[in-house]
Amino acid sequence: MTWSDPVLEHVYRTELKAVEARQNARLARISLEESNRRSLENLRQMEAELAKSTTGWICDTKKPKVADYVQSVVLHRMMELGQDDGVFQHWPKIKGYVERLLAFELM
Repeated sequence: MTWSDPVLEHVYRTELKAVEARQNARLARISLEESNRRSLENLRQMEAELAKSTTGWICDTKKPKVADYVQSVVLHRMMELGQDDGVFQHWPKIKGYVERLLAFELM
């Protein structure tokens, strides 16, 4: 496309950038909201699984298994980033689980 009026072209491109920026911000917000919703659902499921466990480990085993270690990475990262602030208090099974994982001796 060629423009015969440079002012019109400038206005068009400026408005286009503004519209794109608003759309990108909206998509980022929606993505964050969806991510938060999924995270809360995952925490609910994990709390329920831990409530069913007689040993306190995800697979209901005597010692932690791979699934526990995988979860520990995610939960530990949440703690490092400060994202657990107040979250684990609402999930007592997960809070105890994290404490046991951190205290568990590998060998």
